[in-house]
Amino acid sequence: MRPHALEYAGFSTYIPGTGAPETKGTNHIMYDFASIVDTNNTLHFGAQSYKNSDTSNSYTNWEVRLGLNVDGTRTQDTLSGGTQFAQLVFNYNGAPGNLCILMGGTTPGLCQNGDGSLEAHTAMTFDSDLVANGRLNASLLTTGGANVDSTTGAATGNGTAYLWNKITPGQGDTEIVNINPSVVGGYSFYDTVSGNVPAASDLLFSVSKQKGFEATGNIRSDLNVYTGAGHGFDIVPADTSKPNIELTNSDGQTAIMTNYQGGALLQKLGDVSSDATRPLAAIKAGTYAVSTRMWCANCLNAGQAAGSGTGRWIFLDSAKTWRSDDGVVAAD
Repeated sequence: MRPHALEYAGFSTYIPGTGAPETKGTNHIMYDFASIVDTNNTLHFGAQSYKNSDTSNSYTNWEVRLGLNVDGTRTQDTLSGGTQFAQLVFNYNGAPGNLCILMGGTTPGLCQNGDGSLEAHTAMTFDSDLVANGRLNASLLTTGGANVDSTTGAATGNGTAYLWNKITPGQGDTEIVNINPSVVGGYSFYDTVSGNVPAASDLLFSVSKQKGFEATGNIRSDLNVYTGAGHGFDIVPADTSKPNIELTNSDGQTAIMTNYQGGALLQKLGDVSSDATRPLAAIKAGTYAVSTRMWCANCLNAGQAAGSGTGRWIFLDSAKTWRSDDGVVAAD
């Protein structure tokens, strides 16, 4: 049994013997200094050894707490009651070599472990930059005022949440979630030169449920879906008087495109390209779906002699016959 007697007890200073707490959750005053303020509250500042385990087989079953208590009571070698404020805790929760900031005597905030690593057990607010020269690893990363409840999974606030494999488990996807209060939001991607204000940035593209995908520049795919190489599609900004691409008919049967020069309407069926110089013979030799519309470079217009056609639009009817818009069979 260690001595629990007092070695010194004055009006302010209080120093017990070398005893230690023997029951989990109890403390032993190592030293305590008191100050009675004008509000008649007593501020206790000192250190206590604290039992953090039911066992007593290692020094790690005790920790040392240094901090402030208001209106606590010193009884022999124990400090009880009062309001416990922040404490510096050495060897917190039986982890040798660590140092933690403990709030209210119960809640750990920031801890530095014996290996030098840091752990934040509560939310952190940075009023200045956070600079990470190494890896920043987080199972949930939010920006703005966004939050995702760890218990219910409910998204609250406003901002962005970065998840991995949470929405569709097993897919291995990085999931970026825009959280907005009451409207249908989306994403906008900008580019700017260093030194410019963000409001002056160039909009590259935006994505939303309301407007779909909107881009201000070229859209290009480097994979040809038919051959596995080359360009699958390459959309270039249009002439201001013409759209560079129009997709029509929700039945999935017709996809009408215009190139950046305003010509060559077609519906693709296989690896087919189109240009303003394609003659009727080449068009007939190709394979196209019914309703495909193309520019025939040498097709005859009214009053033109055979072999002197200057070109016109033609389409493929249900009988697989190429005709002009007036129903006349295409000829060259």
